[in-house]
Amino acid sequence: MKIRKLATLLLFIGLLSSMLVSVHAESATYHRGDIITFGTYQQNGDGMEPIQWIVLDPESGLLLSRFVIDTLPFINESTNYLEEPGKEPELYQFLINEYKNSSIRKWLNESFYTSAFSADERYLIKETVLENDVYKENGTLSPYTTKDKVFLLSVNEASNPDYGFNGVKEADPVRAAQGTPYAISRGFYTGENSGVKDYYSNWWLRNPSGLVLNICVVRGNGKIETMMASDHPNAKSVGVRPAIKIDLSALGTTPDRRIGDPDGDNKVSSSDARIALRASVGLDQLSTWQKKAADVDHDGDITSADARIILRASVNLEQLTE
Repeated sequence: MKIRKLATLLLFIGLLSSMLVSVHAESATYHRGDIITFGTYQQNGDGMEPIQWIVLDPESGLLLSRFVIDTLPFINESTNYLEEPGKEPELYQFLINEYKNSSIRKWLNESFYTSAFSADERYLIKETVLENDVYKENGTLSPYTTKDKVFLLSVNEASNPDYGFNGVKEADPVRAAQGTPYAISRGFYTGENSGVKDYYSNWWLRNPSGLVLNICVVRGNGKIETMMASDHPNAKSVGVRPAIKIDLSALGTTPDRRIGDPDGDNKVSSSDARIALRASVGLDQLSTWQKKAADVDHDGDITSADARIILRASVNLEQLTE
């Protein structure tokens, strides 16, 4: 009898374990290489359309835009030099290959970030600590980190076999990317295959290539090579493939926004107070979740009192309650 009960118990435990494994497997909704849509941007010249992303790492939520969505120089000449009257602009304000000071990083995390993603979508985008490096004038490599919401891939990321790439810098069709009609209209250079335009071409990575003037790029055939980041006509025709990390498990749900944070950047700041103040006088329309976040006095309305409380909380003069 005891043996029968023990056998029954072991069978039950085995069935329970298999059920747990099954449930776990079914909960892994996203896989490497999946295509999802998130945010909007110009695609075909017909207004804002959903951006398609390739899932590189389901666990961290790392996504790379499927297509080259725009074309920009890595660094703008206008911000690149200290100009002196009567002299050639030879003195660099900062190193051209330094990603943290690049105009493309500024564009990704400001103009693109705010225009391509709604407040609820921005709430799902993680702040990512990026490992970067820069070549100094003496040829030494100096590492540093940045914290970004939107970024360019590094050479290591763009050659990581765990993300589906070939693991080397040679030609790789998985790395190769086509430009959208909008990117092409903006000057994205498109290569030719047997005399026929194939719309594949260069896109920026964020690493220097060993010289002060050079940045790594992915060529039209997927090979990782180098290009001058500025002062070169081709630098203005290199494409942009943004990368982000998001909470994939929260896709399709409405985030439980933090109180006092209607802009969705996971911190309470004067920017949040400004949003509440503008909404209080009818200058901005807030989503349901933005209203919930901005209504810090919990009276059901967004007023200047909410803006004042948020502003005080941003400098630790007041504590917010959920």
